[in-house]
Amino acid sequence: MNEENRKWVGVLLGLILHGSAHFLSGKRAAGLKWYCGLFACGFLSVALVAVPGTVPLVLGAAFGLAGVVLWFVMLRQSCRPVRRIGFLGWLAVIVLASEGDGTGDIQEDINGIEGLRRIPTSGSCRSCWCALDEAR
Repeated sequence: MNEENRKWVGVLLGLILHGSAHFLSGKRAAGLKWYCGLFACGFLSVALVAVPGTVPLVLGAAFGLAGVVLWFVMLRQSCRPVRRIGFLGWLAVIVLASEGDGTGDIQEDINGIEGLRRIPTSGSCRSCWCALDEAR
């Protein structure tokens, strides 16, 4: 007999990894569609906001809002009994969630932020700009 967890476990799985409750409850295609759809909304939102201009900003915000709404819908539908996955299954879900978020290495993000602090602005470091003009 297939043991099943309570319905709240499906919601917890959905919080950790998008679509995993659908996937583990037997609806593998739906789980993959939720994962890919929410990943695409997040990726498009970030990519469009990074492009200069008003239209990409509005489109990026729309994709971000759509992603949040779809995330809540996915969580609502994740309230379903799933089969027990055990310790190794939970470990696999956590590893997939931490590696599959598309954000890359956190150290690269920190280095990028630190690099932005060294960019002189128009009023903060006139001597830097004067030194560059004198070198020419």
